[in-house]
Parts: sequence; structure tokens; C-alpha cells
Amino acid sequence: MLARTAQSAKVGKQQRVNGKRSKTGSCNCSPFTVNRLLDFTLCAMLYALCVLTMDNRQRTTMDQIFLYQQWLHQRLQEYVTSSRPPKLRGRKIAMPTGQYGAALMQAYLGKATLAWISERSGIPIQLLRQWRKEPQFLLVMDWSKSVFSAALQENLILNDYSVAQYHYMAAEISLLEESVRVAVRVPLYQRFKKLGRSLISRHQNDLTISKYDLRLFRRLFLFFLALEHHWPSSAHHRIREDFLPLARDVVWPVLEEKLWVEPALETMQETAPLPQIRSVLEGKLSKTLKRFV
Repeated sequence: MLARTAQSAKVGKQQRVNGKRSKTGSCNCSPFTVNRLLDFTLCAMLYALCVLTMDNRQRTTMDQIFLYQQWLHQRLQEYVTSSRPPKLRGRKIAMPTGQYGAALMQAYLGKATLAWISERSGIPIQLLRQWRKEPQFLLVMDWSKSVFSAALQENLILNDYSVAQYHYMAAEISLLEESVRVAVRVPLYQRFKKLGRSLISRHQNDLTISKYDLRLFRRLFLFFLALEHHWPSSAHHRIREDFLPLARDVVWPVLEEKLWVEPALETMQETAPLPQIRSVLEGKLSKTLKRFV
């Protein structure tokens, strides 16, 4: 009887202790279970960090867009896969792939040197000098500059890009040979200026503005805003004083753009300066030329 009473008292005491533990929220898990939970949580955090890092790297790679380098890659691809030699201005072009690629690379001559092109292409500088005296080589040079400038204008008019992509594109254009830069900038700016003036006038007179014109203005505005940082011009004042308020106060709200572009562009200018962009471009050009030459 006494033994049974003692045992009941012991059980009751244990129940009271367990009751107190449940009230204070203490865990009855074993140390092994707790360690497994901690390991699982740590692994999940590390995995999320890895995914985020890879996502940022992917996004950075996508932002690094160079339109002439891409155009050069496409022309070389067509040249090596075509069953017939191409015709330029009625003349057949028959030259080694390396010579054709070197002719296309001349668009960078000016800001870059012939030695720089030699290093990127792996072609001796003496041979480049010799080629630059040959009619076919000069024909490809002139053709590439005019055709690319027209293709670039069409590309910028028809396609949307991110702020970071405009920053990289504008940087590459500022590195091109002067005649190519001018052939791109002058006609595009004339169209941009005419469109901007028209939008200002229509807005002031409460006239309807088409979505097409608003989207086109956005594309050209972002391009020239980025270009002014790498290649300043006399248009800087008009862009800042006339077209920037138009973009910020009219175009962006109508297109329901939530974020204004200047902070993002300034961040890109600080984190991706021109020397860094040039280094990335050099790597892409070397990779393209090594693939085909």
C-alpha cells in the first residue's frame, strides 16, 4: 500500500514537471534532432545564397551586350557557312576568314590601335598593315561600317533594353572608329530631337500621344542618356533641360514605368566604368575571332 502510494506520488510529480515544461515552451527534442534541424536550416540558407549569386552572375552576363561584337560574330558565321563567296557592291569577296574578320575589326580602329587588333585577332601587325592596302580589304572595311550603322539604328528603334544594357551598348559605341560613331549618332539624334519636340508640343496642347511614339522616345532617350556619359556632345544641354523632364514627368507615368532611370544608370556608371567594360569586350572579341579565325 505504501509502495503504491509512493509510486503514484512519483508519477504525479513527473506529470507536474512535464506540465511546467509544456507551459514554458521547452523542447523535448534530442540533441541529435536539434543538430539535424540546424544543419538543414544552414544548408537551405547556403543554397538560397548560391542561387542568388548565380542569378546575379547570369543577370550581369545578360547585361553585357555589345552590338558590334554580336554583329561581327554573325557576319563571320555567315561567311564560313555560306556555300558561295559574298558579293559586296557587285564584287565577289574571296579572302581567308582571318582576313575577313580583321577587316571587320577595323571598325574599332581609332580608339584602339592596330596593335590592339593584332593582339585580339592573333594576326601579325605587319600582315594587317599589308592587308590595309588591298582593295578587297578596304571594300569590306567600308561596307561593314555603313551596313552596321544602318542595322544598329534599326535595332535601337525597334527593341527595348534594360538600363544596364544601354550602358554597355553606349560604351562600345564610344569605342568605335569616329566615322562609325557619327554615322550612328547623327541620324538617330535628329530623329530623337524631332520626336521629342513633337511630344512636348502635343503635351502642352493637350493632344493625344500615341503609345508607339512614347515607347520610341523611351528607347532613344535611354540610349542617348547612356551615350552622353561615355561620349559627351553638344546635345547634352537639350537632353538634360528639355527631354529629361519630358521623360520623367510625361513619358514614364503614361507608360506606367514604376522606377525612374537615373539612379540605376548612375549605379551602373559607378560599378561598371569604361576600362572595365573594355576589358569584357576584349574578351568577347578574342573568343569570337578564335572561334572562326
